[in-house]
Amino acid sequence: MPNDHEEDVMNGVEQEDRAPTPTRVHQLGRRLRVLAGVKEDLLAWTPHETARYTALGGIVLSTAAVATVSMLFALQEVLGHFSVWTLFVVLGWGLVVLNLDRWLVSSASGSQWHTRMAVFVPRLILAALFGLIIAEPIVLRVFQTAVEQHIQDGRTQQLVQLRDQLVRCNSVPGSTEAPKADPAGPACHGRLLTVSGNPDALASELSRLTTEADELQKTINNDTAQLSTLNDNAQKECAGGKGPGFTGQVGYGHQCLDRLGVASQFATTHPIEQRQTQLTKLHARITELVEQLTTSQNSYHDALKRAIDANVQEQRTHQGPIGLLERFQALDELAGKNVFLSGARWTMTLFFIIIDCLPVLTKMMGGVTSYDKTIDRFSSGTDRMFAAALRATETTEVARWEKDRHRAETDAHKERENRDRDHLQREAEINQNREKEVDLLTERRLRQMRNGESASGANRIHGKLAVDGDGVEESGG
Repeated sequence: MPNDHEEDVMNGVEQEDRAPTPTRVHQLGRRLRVLAGVKEDLLAWTPHETARYTALGGIVLSTAAVATVSMLFALQEVLGHFSVWTLFVVLGWGLVVLNLDRWLVSSASGSQWHTRMAVFVPRLILAALFGLIIAEPIVLRVFQTAVEQHIQDGRTQQLVQLRDQLVRCNSVPGSTEAPKADPAGPACHGRLLTVSGNPDALASELSRLTTEADELQKTINNDTAQLSTLNDNAQKECAGGKGPGFTGQVGYGHQCLDRLGVASQFATTHPIEQRQTQLTKLHARITELVEQLTTSQNSYHDALKRAIDANVQEQRTHQGPIGLLERFQALDELAGKNVFLSGARWTMTLFFIIIDCLPVLTKMMGGVTSYDKTIDRFSSGTDRMFAAALRATETTEVARWEKDRHRAETDAHKERENRDRDHLQREAEINQNREKEVDLLTERRLRQMRNGESASGANRIHGKLAVDGDGVEESGG
């Protein structure tokens, strides 16, 4: 396998003549190729592929850098400010994307097209999904001014609508303002405010007294008109006035006195002066209530205005910093209203999706390279070597187990032989001991016979000894 020195010799360049800068460039290229998942020992067999995989590693690094910047923008949009702790999250996300792209590229090696396509399609879909996620924060940053302005306008409009609803649903009692919304209606649900110093009681009393004064004034006017008519008719009758219903005779006659009596009775039953005095008191009370109601309405109006301002301010406080989801929604609304903005947004989104898919697309468009063929041969060779090593290991292990089994069987056979030999030796010792005992008994009986026993007694002794010998043999057995 060629090494770096042999490559330099093949290219006509002596190792000792190389300058420091190419060495650093060479080390940088090696690091970039690591990002592409390249095995340097296999790439050394195809040196003409070095530039291709160096560039591929640069593309993987560039995609990870774009993802890192995108995550930085996204966190700034969420937090509303930059924090040192976000660097750890940003760098972690960059490493995740870098490792993912490295896996996508390195796992797509090989020369079999059906295998490559089966690998490329799901990896391309995964890369496109990550590209969409990475592209959105960058697109938001590009259109940041328009998005934030749209959000601010929307928030301002919400506050204006809230103030209008609060004003319409919380009118000042007794005021002459324009008609308001029905407080019991659905439009005022959750918009009614509780404010102290409500002048509703004064307004109700003023309305009641005004109605009572109007009715009393109407009664006084009617009674005054009728009494005036009765007095005029009585005076006309007494003065001899002519006309329908009049006698035309001067003096206080019967008709004159009757008309004067009717007028006097009407004045008695309809106390106009008392009612006028009552009306004067009502007007004085109404004037007093109007002053009190005006003061109370002004105070209530000021308190209601402060309550509405506080409610609107609370809503403004709840709006808080502009969040990421709010920016996405604003961007969608702007894109829906502006065709040019929509086209620019999707163009940039597709651009960054393609950037994130570049490692896989570059690998796919590069076709089958010499390095891929080397990888296939290396993989096939590795599989064969593994199979051969596995078979050798299996044969060795089987032979070892067979040897152990044979040794175990031999040891067991020897152990059985030793056990049988010990048993036979024990039986021989028992028989030898029995024979010694028989000889001793025989010798003792013979001595007794020599001392004067009869031949028959000796025979009996021998018979007994025979019987005793059988018993000894049985007990020994």
